[in-house]
Amino acid sequence: MKATPSQRFVDTIDVLIEIIIECAEKLNPYSREKIDIVTLNIIKTGIKMMDSDIMINNFILNSYKYWDQIKQRDKNFFIDNAIDIFGHLSGDAMRHIDGFKNIFTCTDGKNKLVIDSDTIDSIWEGFQILIKISINHIYKNNPEKNFNYINITNESKKWNVQLIS
Repeated sequence: MKATPSQRFVDTIDVLIEIIIECAEKLNPYSREKIDIVTLNIIKTGIKMMDSDIMINNFILNSYKYWDQIKQRDKNFFIDNAIDIFGHLSGDAMRHIDGFKNIFTCTDGKNKLVIDSDTIDSIWEGFQILIKISINHIYKNNPEKNFNYINITNESKKWNVQLIS
């Protein structure tokens, strides 16, 4: 059986958290704001227990206004707005989301970014995949019902998403 959009969404979040854990291991020696890797692993486990439809719906609700910024890979999205997207998470998780901006800003003693461009590209690709999955989720679950403000036809063309019933 083929995975539903919400199942694929959770799988993508899982991969993104793994990337963030790897980033935290590299960032912590350089950053004033330490990212607690144990907490990230707890979040990763907890996400698998959450209702995937609620999770994807919250993501869509909180991220839609930033989809263009994510498509353009505007790092200011992460620096200024990452908390908006995951605002429904608990306070401890929020602290780690806020620390997420360090991936794009933290430098070593030689003024070089600690996180390499390939890893940053993987994060962008992960978020773009989340949006593409979200587009199909909206289409598959009656767009007029919850997300009537999103023109799903235009978004599917913009993101090059084939709508699957």
